[in-house]
Amino acid sequence: MVNKSNDEKQVTQIKVWLDDERPAPDGWKKCLWPEQVIMLIVSAGLSGKFEVTDISLDHDLGEDNGRTGYDVIRYIQKQLVTGQWNGDIPNLYCHSDNPVGRKHIELGIASILRLKDKAAT
Repeated sequence: MVNKSNDEKQVTQIKVWLDDERPAPDGWKKCLWPEQVIMLIVSAGLSGKFEVTDISLDHDLGEDNGRTGYDVIRYIQKQLVTGQWNGDIPNLYCHSDNPVGRKHIELGIASILRLKDKAAT
């Protein structure tokens, strides 16, 4: 986590690592479930005390629970499409070993970048 000054207030920058098995790299906050990542995004927007600057996603999380890293992508897409996203889009990465899941997340990231560019014009 890094602190930066933003208009006379301290804003903590958080990098989020979503993975149920691999340890988070140094400086990254580990989350086990998509809901944890989404709550960090929402809390950052509401509090203004921290911002999520980077999110790295694994696709497969746990055994047969139906939740994946793609759930975070869908959340961000929905917020952008409905005009509810405020602020910068975090840098988005995928570190999944599942080739199909990785492709799904990468296509979602590309979609988010297109939506972001469209909203900026």
